[in-house]
Amino acid sequence: SIIYTKKSYTAEEAQFLKNIGFRIQFFRKKAGFSQEELAERSGLSYSTISHIESTSSYTLSMLALHRIAKALEVEPYQLLISIKSLSLKYKQEAKLSP
Repeated sequence: SIIYTKKSYTAEEAQFLKNIGFRIQFFRKKAGFSQEELAERSGLSYSTISHIESTSSYTLSMLALHRIAKALEVEPYQLLISIKSLSLKYKQEAKLSP
């Protein structure tokens, strides 16, 4: 199974999982994809993508993370670092672009 559910997480674990979902949503919207399109491109179900992006805490396998990153044309680590860090990186790249 690509997605796992656990009945209870520590607050820190729950926040970590939610943040991954927020980052996936950030890159999905940046790419202009719907949840359905991301599901199709990644080979995951729509309900899996929806659950990952929801405010609930759903764990996902490294394989699912890799598939999503590949579909979004980003590196898997980019789904694990903070949006603030990513925003600063994109702002810096924009300043460097002619």
